[in-house]
Amino acid sequence: MKKKFLILLGIFCVGSIYAQVGVNTKSPLGIFHIDASGNNSAIPTAAQLADDIIVKSDGMGEVGIGIGAIPAKGASVDLISSNKGLQLNVVALTGTDDLLTVPSPVRGMIVYNTTNNSQLYPGICVFNGQTNKWDQMAFTKETFDVKIAISLHDVTTIGATSAVISAGGYDGVSIPFAPLGSTTAGIKITEDGTYAFALNLMGMVNTTETSEVHMYLFMMRKSDMVIMDAAALGTLAMNNPPQYKQSATAILSSILKAGDELDFLICHNIDTPYPWTLFGGAATTFGRYNKTSLSYWKL
Repeated sequence: MKKKFLILLGIFCVGSIYAQVGVNTKSPLGIFHIDASGNNSAIPTAAQLADDIIVKSDGMGEVGIGIGAIPAKGASVDLISSNKGLQLNVVALTGTDDLLTVPSPVRGMIVYNTTNNSQLYPGICVFNGQTNKWDQMAFTKETFDVKIAISLHDVTTIGATSAVISAGGYDGVSIPFAPLGSTTAGIKITEDGTYAFALNLMGMVNTTETSEVHMYLFMMRKSDMVIMDAAALGTLAMNNPPQYKQSATAILSSILKAGDELDFLICHNIDTPYPWTLFGGAATTFGRYNKTSLSYWKL
């Protein structure tokens, strides 16, 4: 009798190894199934499964977890809700090479970063195991969307020595560009990417048409005043006294990050002392084509 009991116990134990566990349900649909409301029928509907958690074998030695439905066969975690989101861990990374805020990060780890600095901006970051750095996930929606900015008022260039420029330095007066329709100066980038900037410089110099004026234009990142791009201009004034009109076009470009703010500085070579007064919004009542303006777009 004792032997028969042990045999039966062994059979039941083996059977229990392969049993499915249901919490609040008599008909589990996976190796582990929680029905929060206990409302499942024998063949539950999608609405009845909406509050369920199901752990199911994929038949290949692995399992998937479904929240709100039976997990898809190829998914480790399958989220079904149509009115809920996935909440990532929210962290403040100090930079792309931050290995301390999230200790021992591994390839593919995802977080939501809250820091806004020269390397990162608020958004989703993925850890790159090859470079051992955090990569910012970029979302493109502005490609070839041309934006226009106007100088808010007249500005007059200041002099700079060629030695300063040749040494990689910068100088100049800021052109107060503001987005079309705005009265607040400032150009702020909203998406990562490569951008092109077309500057239409309109103004006057107090000199005749025979005098060449050498100008330097700098595009600066305001957070650290790094030169993102620059151009040298050699211009001639038109003989239209007393205001000798002068115009020029310059194209600049740079790889930028969302959150970058830009400033555009212009100066003249002190060896050609002919200050250039650029027309701005307060100087004329004409359209934007008679003012110093900026068009820019993401490539």
